[in-house]
This record gives sequence, C-alpha cells and structure tokens, in this order.
Amino acid sequence: MNKIAIHDGFLDSLLELPRPIQHKTKILLRKLQRNPNAPGLHLEKIQDTGNLYSVRIDQTYRGVLARSREQGSVVILHVDSHDDAYAWARRHRAGVNPDSGIFEVMRSNPQPAAAAASREPAEAAGTPIGGLFEGLRDRNLRKLNISDDLIPLARSITDEDEFAAVADRFPLEAHTAVEMLLAGYTYQEALDELHTPATDVDADDIDAVLDFGSQGRLWVVDNEEELKRMLDAPQEKWRVFLHPSQRRLVDRDWNGPVRVLGGAGTGKTVVAMHRAKWLARHRAQQTDGKVLFLTFTANLAADLRRNLEDLVTHEEDLARVEVVHLDQWVYRFLNQHNFPQRIVYDHHDSGRQQAWDEALKAADPDLALEPEFYKEEWSKVVLAQGVLSRNEYLHAFRKGRGTPVTRPKRARIWQVFEAYRAHLAANGLIEKEDAYRAARHLVDANTGQLPYVSVIVDEAQDLGYEAFRLIASLARINPGGESMEQPGPNSLFIVGDPHQRIYDQQVVLGRCGINIRGRSSRLRVNYRTSREILHTAVSVLSDMPVDDLDGGTDTLAGYRSLFGGPEPKFLEMQNMEHGAALLQQWIANLQQEFDYGLQDICLVCRTNSQCDKWDEAIRDGNLPTHRIQTARDTRQTGAVQLATTHRVKGLEFPAVAILDAGPGNFPLMVAMNSAGSRADRELALHRERSLLHVAVSRAKRHLLVCTRTRFSPFLKPMLEAAGTRSDD
Repeated sequence: MNKIAIHDGFLDSLLELPRPIQHKTKILLRKLQRNPNAPGLHLEKIQDTGNLYSVRIDQTYRGVLARSREQGSVVILHVDSHDDAYAWARRHRAGVNPDSGIFEVMRSNPQPAAAAASREPAEAAGTPIGGLFEGLRDRNLRKLNISDDLIPLARSITDEDEFAAVADRFPLEAHTAVEMLLAGYTYQEALDELHTPATDVDADDIDAVLDFGSQGRLWVVDNEEELKRMLDAPQEKWRVFLHPSQRRLVDRDWNGPVRVLGGAGTGKTVVAMHRAKWLARHRAQQTDGKVLFLTFTANLAADLRRNLEDLVTHEEDLARVEVVHLDQWVYRFLNQHNFPQRIVYDHHDSGRQQAWDEALKAADPDLALEPEFYKEEWSKVVLAQGVLSRNEYLHAFRKGRGTPVTRPKRARIWQVFEAYRAHLAANGLIEKEDAYRAARHLVDANTGQLPYVSVIVDEAQDLGYEAFRLIASLARINPGGESMEQPGPNSLFIVGDPHQRIYDQQVVLGRCGINIRGRSSRLRVNYRTSREILHTAVSVLSDMPVDDLDGGTDTLAGYRSLFGGPEPKFLEMQNMEHGAALLQQWIANLQQEFDYGLQDICLVCRTNSQCDKWDEAIRDGNLPTHRIQTARDTRQTGAVQLATTHRVKGLEFPAVAILDAGPGNFPLMVAMNSAGSRADRELALHRERSLLHVAVSRAKRHLLVCTRTRFSPFLKPMLEAAGTRSDD
C-alpha cells in the first residue's frame, strides 16, 4: 500500500513561504495523500540526486520529495522557489539508515577535515583513535546513527567549536549523538538514550521504514482528516513529531509505573500527551476504559485539553482521555459520594482560621512555641506525611524543621493538632490533603466501578505524599474487577521536573506504593528555548541540589538546546513610567523585526500587586493587555499577556519580559522573612530560585529582564558576564 510521510524539515521550509503559496502547498499535499501517483502532480526526477523528485506547486514553486524504489510511497522533504528547491535537492540526500532503521536527510558528500584523513590508516589498522570518538570503532559510530560517509568527518571532531563548524552536515539523529558525547555522556549512555536498535532495512527501502509508522522526524499520514488538522497549524509540529528518545517512551508496553524527568522545554508534557493518545488507542479501547490525565493546576489542565484536541484526531480516542487537575477530580469524586465536608484550599479561609484559634487554646504554655510553629509543623510534617495519630507523629520524619522537639514534647504538641482536626470536622471542613486521603479510601472501596485503565501525571514535582498515595490507588484499578495489589502494566506514567518545584512538596514515590525501579528515564534535549536563554535559566539554579522524586538526586547534566538565538537583555529602569515606555519600544521592535503578535509576548511579575501596577502603567500607554489569572484566561489575541511567576508555569511564549527582577522580589522578601529556621530559609531560597528559573524558561527566543533597583543575586553569573550590577 502506498504511503505518504512528512519530514519535519519540510514544515520549517513551508513556514518561510508567502501565505498564498502555503495554501497551495497544503492543497498539493492533500492530492498526494489521496494518490501519490496521480499524473496531474507533475512528478519529475531531479538529475544528479539518488531518489529525489520535484512536484509542481505552481509556475514558480516546487516541492521536493523522496520516492520509494517501487515508485509508491513518498516522503515530503522541502518546498521553495523552483531554482532554490532544485539547488536544495542537489545539496542533500535522503534515505534509511540501515543500522538504525531511521529515515535521514543530510548534506551530500560531507568532506572530512584534514585531521580525519590522517586518522584513517590508524582506524584500518585497528589502533585506538584520538578525539571525541577515541576507542570507538566504526560499528559503534553506526549504532549512534552516524552513517559511513559521515564517520570520517565525525572523527575529525575534538571539541564543540569544531563540531559547530560542521554541524549542519549531520542529520538530527547523528547530530544528537555527537552533542551527547560532547556533553560528557559515555558511549553506552548515549546509545541507551538514542535507543535505536539495528534493523535489516535496506537504505533505499522507504516503503519498509514507513511500515513502522511515525518515528523520529518522520510523520506517516494515516488519513486525509489527520493531514488536514495538522496542516491547519503547521507551526505546532511538536504535536506530531517525537525525537527517538521520546518516542521509545510512548509507543510500547511497560510492565509497571514509569517516571520521566526532564528540564524545561524537553517535551515532558508532549510525551505525556502522546502517551495518552497511544494508551487510548491501544489499551483503553480494548476494555472500553479511560485514561485519566492529571495535572496540578487548572490552567495546565485547560491547556492540555485544547492541545489533545489537536493531537488526538480520532474522536473515539479523545473521548477515552479524561484531562483534569487533581483538586477538581477529588472535589467532583467526593461530591458524587455525598461527602459531607467542604474542602479548604485557602490558607486564609475564615473557617480554617477559627479552627486554629480554638485549637491553639489547647497548646501547652510550657512549650513556649509560637502559633506559626504549629501551623508549619501541621503543614510540613502532619499533612505532608499523612500523619493520623499521636503514635505516627512521634515517629514522623522531621528533617529540615529548625526547632528540635523530643518525643514527650511531640505528644503535647499533638493535642493541638487533634483539636484542630476536630474543630474543622465539627464545622464541616477538611484540609486538602485529608480530602485526598478520604478520596483514596473511597477509590479502594469502589475500584471495580471506576473506568480507568491508566493514569498519567504531569507536573509531578508539585504533588505531595497524599496526592501520590491517591494516584497509586487509581493506578491499581482493574475496571470491572478487584483492585490490584500494585500498579500493574501500563498503569501509571509520571512526568516532572524537580528543578521547577515552586511548592513545598517533596516525595519518595517508593513510600507511596509506586515502584519505578528499572522504569525511569530523563529527557535532556530542549526543543523550546534557545541556547542563550537556556544558559540563563540553568545559571539561576546555581547547582542547587534537587531530588529525583524517589530518594535520589536529579541533574541537568547534558541538558542542551538545539538552536541559538539573541542574547537575553538586562535593562535597568528609572521608574515605572520610564519602564513602561521602554517596554513599549521593545514590543514594537519585536513586532516590526519578527512579525510577532501582541499575544506572542508575555510580561511576568513576581506578585499579583505588581501585575496590577504594571497593567495600569502599560495601559496608560495605550497598549492592550490581558491578565492570565484562571484556566479560562490563557492567551487573548491582540493583547500583551501579563501573568505572575506562578500563573505562567506550563506556558510558553516567543518573547518574555520579567519585570522588577530585583533582590526584593527574587527572592521575595516576605517569603524569606517568614522562614523561621535555617532549614526553612534554604527551602524558601530553593523555591524562589525555581520560580525565577520557571519564568526565564518560558521564553523561546527573546528574553528581557528588568529592574527598577538592582538585579537579583540569582542573576549574578549572567550579569557578571554582561558587566551589569547585582546585589550579593
């Protein structure tokens, strides 16, 4: 059967065309999808190329495609004006890497540097070879997706500068392998992450590789409707294409829970979405069940629902994916079971405050403990660990709590906590974490009646123990049968980034009944953010230690971007009026030079009150703004977006300006002053660094960091390089 596939490089070239030609190209692709052999397509073999053909778009523009040797299946590669399209075709070749089975597009006849030529005899003689690939044989390089004609060039590379000079000659898969080794990966680590086992596919057999379906940079079109939906938003190609290191996590059966970590922009959420699509089609369909997709905030859940509507083209599959943020699911589930208590989310809730006032009357004055101690101990020890009894509290883990308390003192402290819970219950109230526990008990009692065959968790770093205990119960559901003792095959898929933790939650999944041993992976390639912005985002973290959600340590080693861009700008403002004028000029320049819409630009503030002030100042300059405050507020065309550091989490924009990035906001003075102990202060600093890291990493290509005082000490490494001042 003839197939049509689209290479992601084609989308890059398509977006460079005038809009009328883009429209004509889309019409042509639909004709190709219907019949790639139709005589009206004007397919012509391009001389001096192996298997490349041109296809006429109009009198001026041509598409370039690779065609199988049986002249059936085709891969769309490039589109341009007639002469430029033919010139591109003669500079490139396309085919299947027989060692990896991956379709590749690369520059023709790459020439090795002189240094490589001098090494060739040593390779033939079997002696070790110096440089980046020292000790590796040609067969090893082939397993890293480096084809025979690229091996001499690859062997000439000794450092990043040498690679930068020849990087455009390597297809992405080989490019990624070289970058891994330059970043310090061992050969085996790179091989494991690329995960491209050898196949017997012939280099010219395009039909065979398309039979494997979409992979790497290649998307095989299943039907015309799917093609139409994709072409209507070609800039969103991340919804279609997955890197091999991502694809191997998605299209397979797992024999238990899976954890995927990755820095900002590495495609964790995209992987989770593709996983939901795969599970809906290949597993939920078999049992008429559902995939439950959980995330931490309403904004992210709303964004995920919209994106899944574009990604999942079969309506019946989309109906099998339930996307919801965890608190909403718990609230709805408890209401369905006539739960009598109201969940308290707001720390300033009057009922909650009254319960504390009454409970603190039971405090032993001899302990001389402040009310804030009890409230923080309750939040960070009792609720965080699901403590229900005095005995459990006596043995609770208190690392990081600044005030030491003996077991006899804990027994007296527990009297306050017991009274607090009783006062909440008497007034029909319950804390969020206790509501999670109540929901878990109901799930365990009603497991056969729930439809979920699998659970996917996004933004896992912001969930606590009780949340994951509930998730573990949901992952043990066996629709129509008894609950399993442990989460089973394909039952749980967890993605997160502890470097983006902006709430005081830290868990060990193993203690929640979730065993991920042998099923953990890290994503290290950033597809969203330029190298320059990525470097700034990482430098903000200052090598602070970060957990991996299971008792180990996470790392950003090897974390890298695939593209460059302009350096971030650091701007000192005299006052708000002056700052608003500078922002308007910056925005106008972006619109003129890069054709950005106002909705492509986001201004980020640390607090809501700062957002209010900047909103007023910018509107005074007749620039429309839109505040992102709730799940319904994400993006409004024709207005500059404005959000706090918390609200912007999970979103991305071509251009971001961080306002008032001074030492009073990063770290936020109020947050630091409320941190009583040294341990609490360290936690607060980590959280504040993570917030700035999140804000910086929302920018794809343009970043502006502003202050009306001095810059935050978190930015010191970048500012020293730029010769700008900061507070120490």
